Amino acid sequence: MSLGYVISEVASAVGLTSLELNPDQRKWLINKINRAAEELWEQDDLPGSLKECFIQAKSNVELALPPFVGELRAAREAFFKEPIRLQDLRPKYHTNSWPNEWHLFRYKGYSPVKTEIINATLPTAKILIADPSITVTIVGSTIDANRVSESKDLSSANVTFDSSFISYESITLNKLPKSNIQIFDADNNELAIIYNDTLAARYALYDISNYPYTNGFSSTCAIFEIVYKIPLKCLENDSDSFPVDGFDNILVVKSLQTLTEGEEGKEQRAILMDTKAARLIKKKIEHKTGSVEKILNYPRRKTLGLFSSYNYWDY
Repeated sequence: MSLGYVISEVASAVGLTSLELNPDQRKWLINKINRAAEELWEQDDLPGSLKECFIQAKSNVELALPPFVGELRAAREAFFKEPIRLQDLRPKYHTNSWPNEWHLFRYKGYSPVKTEIINATLPTAKILIADPSITVTIVGSTIDANRVSESKDLSSANVTFDSSFISYESITLNKLPKSNIQIFDADNNELAIIYNDTLAARYALYDISNYPYTNGFSSTCAIFEIVYKIPLKCLENDSDSFPVDGFDNILVVKSLQTLTEGEEGKEQRAILMDTKAARLIKKKIEHKTGSVEKILNYPRRKTLGLFSSYNYWDY
């Protein structure tokens, strides 16, 4: 089902009518539904929300994962099948001899640009067909100011900004465009892509640790397999749908909960709806994954090595 179905169900439950004649009311309702969708999406890794792909990276570099990669869940070397640990920045500073230097991805947060700023000159936004209703806003630093915000309407296919940014804090849009928007520097190096189903440029940054060898796919680069959670898209058109199938009615309940939370005196009702949504999510997950094979953990055999001075492990 689609956003149109969710709007119809929620509007009927709260007594909203003729939304096609009241665009402001429709926009308000869609914002509430998107808030509910975000809460539902972050509550669990719903069945169908995880994807996998191959990536290629050099040793000891900073990797910017593309926007279609949401939250990284697991990684391993593609050739040797060795798992890669995911860590934040702190373990590196635990001791002088860093025990976790090998085989890990260090999460460094998000960036609106995918590459290091080499030429800090005027950036240019490019779109396939000019659309003056689309506004691109860049927030960042310049040589003369620690924080600058500049907005440009895409009244032409190529629009150049007036500020020379030496760093970027955010690159956002006021509405979803009909085509992707690219951001280039003065040397025509692509800094970022804003896809037409998102409102901002967003790249997950990971520091790739050193590797004592390359794998069989390349002599200069390492190939990895990653499992990631797909990002939640903004729902705007009636044909848009929640990323995973089968959760539309649960989204209706979460949307009604979001609306009820804002009404004074209905806090208890909102709590009950939240409990109901959690119960529905659990049942839906069990229904969709009941026959899926889970990971099996084999415990160590306690008799192995019992009569020896050495410890043995079975594989």
